[in-house]
Amino acid sequence: MKKRLILVVLTVLAALCLCFGLVACSDGIDGKDGLGFKFAEVDENGHLILTLDDGTVLDAGKVTADETTADEGTEGLQFQKIKGENGEYTAAVVGLGTAWDTDIVIPSTYRGLKVTAIGDYAFSASRGGLLTSIEIPNSIITIGASAFSNCSELMDIAIPDSVTSIEDKAFAGCDGLTEITIPDSVTSIGDYAFSYCNGLTEITIPDSVTSIGKWAFSNCIGLKGVTIESGTIGDYEFSSCSNLKSVTIGSSVTSIGIRAFEFCDGLTEITIPDSVTSIGDWAFDECSELKSVTIGRGVTLIGRGAFSMCDLLENVTFVEPHEWGEYDYYGDSTVPGIVYTPEELSDPTFAAGLFSSHHYYFKRSV
Repeated sequence: MKKRLILVVLTVLAALCLCFGLVACSDGIDGKDGLGFKFAEVDENGHLILTLDDGTVLDAGKVTADETTADEGTEGLQFQKIKGENGEYTAAVVGLGTAWDTDIVIPSTYRGLKVTAIGDYAFSASRGGLLTSIEIPNSIITIGASAFSNCSELMDIAIPDSVTSIEDKAFAGCDGLTEITIPDSVTSIGDYAFSYCNGLTEITIPDSVTSIGKWAFSNCIGLKGVTIESGTIGDYEFSSCSNLKSVTIGSSVTSIGIRAFEFCDGLTEITIPDSVTSIGDWAFDECSELKSVTIGRGVTLIGRGAFSMCDLLENVTFVEPHEWGEYDYYGDSTVPGIVYTPEELSDPTFAAGLFSSHHYYFKRSV
């Protein structure tokens, strides 16, 4: 930035000398009849202050660097010009280039183009594995696939509220991250986006997120608490988060995917709100410490083995018991093998034994 400022100052001085004729930049022909600059400086308000040889002080006005040349980020980063659907060009940062810094600042503009994306694999592994912090400008809309994957030393990163999409494996394997805030501008999170982020302990998925890919937070073994405010909980989303103890499912969540919480050994209880209509196959498979489940009024389908191998499960409570049919997974899916009455399912112990079955799934009859 200092280099840019010097260039700007020199440009202003040249303009003053050549165009405005305010003062001479050197002595006159006889060596006496011109006044030279004694020194120039930029004050705290950004104004260029000129001091002439005779002591005269001139305010040449505010100095502003041209946005197209302003060097506001880490030098040496590699960029690529991209064309949007509207035909306008922007830029994406696509690699470290010649930058060797461990603390990276991504600029908001590059050669006059707005930087709107972090490209696929831009900082992944290799030298990116040495990065400790990334500053992302408020111009970024998309964080590309594997953009920071396996940046194991990355500890400090803030996702700005301009970002709408976090692509597949964007932060996968970032063990050093202990916290990350997903802003409510984000609408989609890709497959494996935060998988194997073993340092994360808490995560909140805001209600702006309408699409979450498979395995998005899987194998985050340090994760202890999650809040999902709305949308759907994806297949395998929190699979093998073995220390997960607290799950808050918001009142706008509509479904829980296949194996979404399998092998979450730390879970002891779960409440499924009225907004959820289906629980996927094996959704809570082998949650070995799970003891209590509350199922909301809206659930009409409980998938095969949804609570299988939950050996300590002793209490499944229906907020409003209905008649449920038991269906053989490999048999006729239109005719239930057995129908259970609301009275039977009002017994939490009976329901716990029933819904931990390996081979059947259940549909609400009414």
